[in-house]
Amino acid sequence: MRKEITEVAAMIECPQGYNHQLSYNQKEERFTLDRILLEGMVYPFDFGFITDTITEHRIGSKIVLIADSGSYPGCLVKCRIVGSMQAEVVECDGRNVYYERLIGVPVSAAKFAGINHIGQLSGHYLERLDDFFRSYNTMAAEPCKVMEMRSTPAGGNLLTA
Repeated sequence: MRKEITEVAAMIECPQGYNHQLSYNQKEERFTLDRILLEGMVYPFDFGFITDTITEHRIGSKIVLIADSGSYPGCLVKCRIVGSMQAEVVECDGRNVYYERLIGVPVSAAKFAGINHIGQLSGHYLERLDDFFRSYNTMAAEPCKVMEMRSTPAGGNLLTA
């Protein structure tokens, strides 16, 4: 029987307000600088991955942590998954790639205590996220189309164990 996961630990790679894209190098157990965003462009929220989904060969499920202030690289944040965002990116070689980012809120933030699905978030959070992905992928010469913002199932979660 699969068990719904209500809270997860997310390791932050790219904190809110940073213009450096960092990635956790699992083999070396440290962060590496992947790219520097264009001048004036910063991450609107903390970006990271869920630590319990790490495998031997790849970093775990990616997550965006919606909050009013950022943390720092390597910080573990207990969060509640409230939804996901599906997007389509056109790669430089013309291939369409589809990906999903989970959307979470910090358990420790009183402001988000009653938030259990993305429909309960203020619309400006999702607009900022959508704008960032479009700009980020345009900068990389890879047009991005956010296809869907999806909420968690009623009272449930998008991850199961």
